[in-house]
Amino acid sequence: MLQKIFCVYDSKSKAYLNPWFLPNAEMAKRSFADSVNAPDRNPISLHPEDYVLYEVGVFDSDSGIIQHVDPHVNHGTGISFYQEKQLAAQDLLEYIQQLANDKH
Repeated sequence: MLQKIFCVYDSKSKAYLNPWFLPNAEMAKRSFADSVNAPDRNPISLHPEDYVLYEVGVFDSDSGIIQHVDPHVNHGTGISFYQEKQLAAQDLLEYIQQLANDKH
């Protein structure tokens, strides 16, 4: 079975992060978008403009052969996957409490 190989490039460190394998680019884009929009404040969600999703190769699990893609396929920067977040209930409560404290 063929699996595509994807990597995220960090423009600040000028290095690729560890690759992962998925059947298609749409799944990789969804995974990258999840990282960009994650509420856990990971490096990708904190600085989405610094990261780019690339398709770098193909892995054949039947033969064990890896073929690189040249040039790498650019699927977009993290900022292109960023989705404006709605305030969660807890965030909203904290914001209201902060406003109330600022008035005192």
